Parts: sequence; structure tokens; C-alpha cells
Amino acid sequence: MPESGEATATSSTKKKPITSIKVLTITYTTDHRVLRDKRDNWHDAATAAEQKWIADLKPEYRQGENGDKAQPISHSWGERIGVRVELKVEPPDADLESGTLIGESGRAELSFVSGEYAFTGGLMTVTALANAALPAKIDLIDGESVRWKVTTDVKTHSPCGESKHEIYVTAGKPMLAQSWPMTNNNGQNHNWVTAVRMRHAVKLTKGKSQGHDIVKKIWESYGGAYDLSANGYLNPWNLAASGTTAQCMTICAFIESTAAMLGIVGTLVYCWPSFSDLNGPDVTKSIKAGTPTVWALASPTFRPQQRMITSPPHSDHQQHSKYSGTEIAQMVDHAGTPTNWTPGWNNYEATFRYTDPGGVTKYYGGGGPIDDTPAQVLDQVCAVLAWCYSTAQSSKTFCSPPGPIRWWTTARVPWPPSTMDSTMLPG
Repeated sequence: MPESGEATATSSTKKKPITSIKVLTITYTTDHRVLRDKRDNWHDAATAAEQKWIADLKPEYRQGENGDKAQPISHSWGERIGVRVELKVEPPDADLESGTLIGESGRAELSFVSGEYAFTGGLMTVTALANAALPAKIDLIDGESVRWKVTTDVKTHSPCGESKHEIYVTAGKPMLAQSWPMTNNNGQNHNWVTAVRMRHAVKLTKGKSQGHDIVKKIWESYGGAYDLSANGYLNPWNLAASGTTAQCMTICAFIESTAAMLGIVGTLVYCWPSFSDLNGPDVTKSIKAGTPTVWALASPTFRPQQRMITSPPHSDHQQHSKYSGTEIAQMVDHAGTPTNWTPGWNNYEATFRYTDPGGVTKYYGGGGPIDDTPAQVLDQVCAVLAWCYSTAQSSKTFCSPPGPIRWWTTARVPWPPSTMDSTMLPG
């Protein structure tokens, strides 16, 4: 028997080992936090529920909910995914064990090892970073599983849970398109960064790692010519539906919106010809050599060239100033052959202008080709640049003479074309 006063071991002094560790919730700590909770179609987020930020639903993963699948997130490539994991350790009065939380998957960028933590009974939170950064390419991680376990100085506790993940990997933080402020566009908004739109964008461009390759895939997804009869106020995201046609501005707005969601920032610009040069921080241009010299201009703001109707260059008996005091330098489209053409008035050709980190700029036509300069854009659409005036009926008429006019590539006959409201005025 122990001597009087000698302590004896009792059940209260024996260590209680950890018998169970379960993952309760997972919260992403490095996501963009920009997705809206609309997942059924490409339309605008209209209801209060659809306009909620998915980030407001954090934690994204809750054990036993949504088929053990986390809510979708978007995340930049080249960065490591961070998580905060809530654990339940049993029994509540278990003694301390030192160890690490480990998440295993088939991808290093979706596998985790935490720092060392003191695991003890009750609820606790552990943070961890992925073992590798997300590869530098657009990707859709969909349904990838992470199997969780805890390894301590006593034993390995496994399984602690299994979570599935849906991650939209982008080139950078999603941005908003700058073209077409939507407040006056029938309430439509192509800048709703919804889950379904983001998923569409990454599926279109999956595997692409260079800016121009990404934009080209978006441009290719439309796959048709522009349609001047289409609704000019069509929400650009209508083009997510196969078979939809649109005007050139709408097509380029769709390219801009989709690219911006992926962190690729370009600009919808209008390309037009001009007899005069134009400077500005948002202007790109190229000279079209010849007589007279003309410029192909590109800018987010269309700025037509105008002149007062005066004498000279007009003769005294040219009276078309009674319709308007100014004339405008107008681009005329071409179609057909040099001797059989059906021209049409046009102010500009809309394109999506993108410059990559290496300084390479390209112009993605809204229903047209991909070009390197504004002049190349106009080579596809411009027949002639001419001074024009408005008649009493508000239709346009060539002022020729006095001109000048400038054939863009090939002279067309007859001039003026008989298919247009054109008048040869006496010089």
C-alpha cells in the first residue's frame, strides 16, 4: 500500500487520446470575391438572391451540404490557394497532440499542408496554403476532391473528410468592361460577373496562357459576320447562346466583357478614316499613304471630321449649305467588284483592341478579321472617304466636287454610284 500522503493514479489524471477529427467548414482566403450567385443562365442577375455575392455565403464548404461540394470561386493563376478549415476534435476534453492538417488531391495546386498546430478537444481553426501555385493558364477545376487527414505526434487521424471544389482559374482579378455604360441600355448590364458567365468564359478559353490566344478563342466563339439588322441595344451576353447574331459593337462588347472577367483588359474602339490626324492618350492610328494622305484612327470615342461649307473650296452657286452648315468626312462601305458595287454609309468599324504585356497590339473585328493596325481594319470595309452633306430629307449626299475624295484601296466605277442618293454638283 502507498504510504500516507502519496498520490495514486486515478482515471482523472490519465490522458484522453483524440479519437476523431472532422472537417466542418472550409473558407477560401485568396479568392477574388466577385462572383454573383446566378448559375442557371447567362442573363443578368435580376433578383435579390441572384445579385448576392457568393463570397457572402462563406464558408464556401459545409460538411454534408451541396453534395459535399464547395461553392464556386474565381482565382488568379500564378498564386497559391489559401484556406481556413474549421475542425471538430473529439472527445471535447481530449488531451493535446501536436501535428499538421494535410489535404491530398491529384493536383499539387489543390493539395495542402498546414503549419504545426496543437490539436485538442473541441472546435478549432487551421489555415493552410496549397503546395503549389495555380499554373499560368485558364482552367476549370470542377469536382476535384481533396481528402483531409491530420498527422500528430501520436497518430494519423484519417479520414477527416472529403471536399469537392469548383474553381475558375483566370489570368487576373475580374474587371468590368468600360464600353457601353448600361444605365441607358434598357436596364441591361453586361458587367454582372455571375457564376454562369464566368464558367462560360473559362470553358471557352481553357488551357490558354497567352493574352492574344485567350482573346482569339473568345472572338472565334461568335463565328459569324455582323448583322446590321440586329437590335443595336442587345445585351452582349446574348452571344453566349449559339446562333445569335449582332451588330459589330455588340460583338466587341461581348469580347471585352468576357476577356475582362478573365483579367484580360482591352478596349472596344471605333476605327474610322479621316483626312486629318488626331492625337490623344486613347488614340491609336496608322497613315494610309497616297494622295491625299489620310489616317486610319482608332479610339473608344468616335470623333468624326467636320468642316464648314464655305467658299472656297465651294463655288458661290453651291447651295447645299441651306441643309446644314457643315459637311462630314464619311466612310462608304464596299461590297462586290470594282465595277459592280453596292456601297453603304458607315461611320466606323467597331473592334476590340488588346495590347499584351509584350506590347503587341491587335484589333479583333466585330464580325470581321483580326488585324494589326487600324488601316488594316479599314482595308476590309472602306471603299472611299469623301466629304458628304445632308439633304432636306436627312439623307447623305456626296460633295464632289470640291472633294477631295480618297479611294481606300481600289477605285470604283461608276462614281458617284447610281445606287446611292448622290449628286454631282457643278464646280
